[in-house]
Amino acid sequence: MKTVKNIMNESAGFRYIIDNLQIMSSSGRKMLYETGISKSVEKLSKEFAGIDEVRHLLEIHPDIFKEIREKLNLLKDIHNTLSILASGPVLNDIDLFEIKQFALLNEEISALNWKLNLNCVRFENLRQIISILDPERQNIPHFYIYSAYSYELQAIRDKMKKCDLSDISGYEELRHQEQSAEENIRKELSLKLIPFTVVLQSALKTLSYLDILVAKSEQSLILGFCKPDISNDRTEYTSLFNPAIKEILAQQNKVFQPVDIELHPSPTLVTGANMGGKTVLLKTIFISQYLFQFGFYVPALSAKIVPLDEIILSHGENIPEFNGLSSFAAEMLNINKILISVKSGKKVLALIDELARTTNPDEGISIVNAMIDLLNEYKVSSVITTHYSGIQNQCRKLRVKGLMTEKIKGKIKFEDLNNYMDYSIVEQLENEVPAEGLKIAEIMGVDEELIRKAGDYFNKLNV
Repeated sequence: MKTVKNIMNESAGFRYIIDNLQIMSSSGRKMLYETGISKSVEKLSKEFAGIDEVRHLLEIHPDIFKEIREKLNLLKDIHNTLSILASGPVLNDIDLFEIKQFALLNEEISALNWKLNLNCVRFENLRQIISILDPERQNIPHFYIYSAYSYELQAIRDKMKKCDLSDISGYEELRHQEQSAEENIRKELSLKLIPFTVVLQSALKTLSYLDILVAKSEQSLILGFCKPDISNDRTEYTSLFNPAIKEILAQQNKVFQPVDIELHPSPTLVTGANMGGKTVLLKTIFISQYLFQFGFYVPALSAKIVPLDEIILSHGENIPEFNGLSSFAAEMLNINKILISVKSGKKVLALIDELARTTNPDEGISIVNAMIDLLNEYKVSSVITTHYSGIQNQCRKLRVKGLMTEKIKGKIKFEDLNNYMDYSIVEQLENEVPAEGLKIAEIMGVDEELIRKAGDYFNKLNV
C-alpha cells in the first residue's frame, strides 16, 4: 500500500505540501509518513469532517490552538519505551520519566481541549498513571524515586541524613540499601504500569493524530484548499491549482492561473502548445488525488473526487532507465504497468504525458489510438497529453487555449512568456493540434532564418 512517504519520493509537488505542514512532534510526522492511501468513503468522510471542525475552531480560538501546538512541540515519541513496558523488563529512570512527562502533557492538552470541545478527537484519561508516578502530587515533568514511594526507602534516607560521614563503611552500607530499595520500587512501578500499556499507546496515537489534524487544517486555510466531496462517478475540479508553482510565481510577483477540469470514467485527450501547462496539469491532478486519498483538503475552489485503487503518472521525469533501454522502451514498460493494473480489475487513474513521443509520428499516433481504445474498453479515468494530430478514436478532447497573440507587441523575454499564455482548458472540436511552437520561438527572438525555413517545411507538410 502506498504511503505518504512513498509519494513524497515520487512527486516534488507533493513533497512541498508535506514539508510545509507545521507538524510539531516527531511522532506526528512519523504517523503522517506511515499513513496509507484510503478509498474508504467512511474513513475519508470522517477525516474531512475533522478538518472542517478544526478549521472552524481555529478561526474562533487561535490562542488556544497556539497553546496546544506549543505543548505538542514537547511531545516525545515514546513508542520504544512503550514497547519495553509491554515486553516486561524493569523500566529505568529515563523510561519512567518519559511516561510521566507524556501523561502530564496528555492531561494538559486534554484540559485545553475541554475549552474547544473537539468531537473529532477522544482523549485518554491518564490520571491514574500520573498518580502512580507522582506520589507527591507536584505535577512537575521530571522523575525521581521519591521517598514517598516506600516507608523502607524513607527510613533508609533518614538514616543517611543522620549518618556520620566519617563512617565510610556505614554510609556505603546505607547507600547499598537505598539502591536496592530504589530498584524494588522500579520493579513495582513497572508492574503497576504494564496494564496501562494499551491506553498509553492509544493516547500517543491521539496526540500524534491531533498534531497532524491541526497542521492539515491550518495549512488548508493558509493555502486556500477546499473540502472535497466524495463522488462515485466522475471527478470535477473548479479552479485547480499547483501550490508549489503558485508559490514560486508569487515570489516573482506573478499569478498562477487555475483551471477547471472534469474526469470521466473514460480517456480524455489534452492538446496544446509546449509550455502550455499540460504537464503541470497532470502533476497537479496527481497531487490532488493523493492528497484527497490521504485525507487532506485539496488545492481548488471546489472539488468532487472519486476514490481509486491506484494513481499512476507516466511522464519523462519518472520513467526509469531499465538496464540501458531507450527512453521509448522504458516508457512502454511504464505504460504496460498501467495496463496490468487496469486488466487486473483495479480502479485506476492513469495520467500519461506525451505518450509515445520518442518514436516516429506514425507509430506514435497508432500507440495513442490503441491506448485510447483500451482505456475506453476498461472505462479507465485517464488523461493523455499529446502533440500528435489526427487522433481518430472517440474520446473527450480538450486543449489548452495557449498563446494570446493579440496581447503580444514585438519580442518578449522567456521569463515573461507565461503572461501571454492562457492556461484555460476548453473543448477541442477539430482533430488537429494547435501549432504554436514556431510562433513562440519567433516572439522569443530565436534566429529568424531558422524560423522562416521551419515555417516553409511546415506549410509544405500541411498543404
